[in-house]
Amino acid sequence: CSSDLNFLTPSEAANTAVLLDAFMSIGEIDCTGFSMLSFLSLEVAPRFWDPHQHVRRMAADLCSRLLLCGCHAPGSPCHVDAEGTMIHVGAPHIALILRLQQQLLAVAVADPEPDIRLSTLAMLDVR
Repeated sequence: CSSDLNFLTPSEAANTAVLLDAFMSIGEIDCTGFSMLSFLSLEVAPRFWDPHQHVRRMAADLCSRLLLCGCHAPGSPCHVDAEGTMIHVGAPHIALILRLQQQLLAVAVADPEPDIRLSTLAMLDVR
């Protein structure tokens, strides 16, 4: 990854490295029970179109993994039905999930790197 940062100015490379480290750190936190939708929408999703492929890959991965973490909170109105399907409740909640899923689908279709398209598509499941 660091060798891929050689074409950037030192400032751009440092900012990109910090962003990658931050995404990696956030991905290691157990966010189960805490909604990350606003954070994903405001801070992660805009990175789907970053010029640096490692940022795009990590943003798509982080968003896919944390998208539904708040739905499993003890007080969440969301629940799992008898067939194991997550039932989401609340128009703003559903709208954010839908918007993020649409953006992930756009990455799976339009990212210039084939491996990012494939890995993002694999992360989009029947959730």
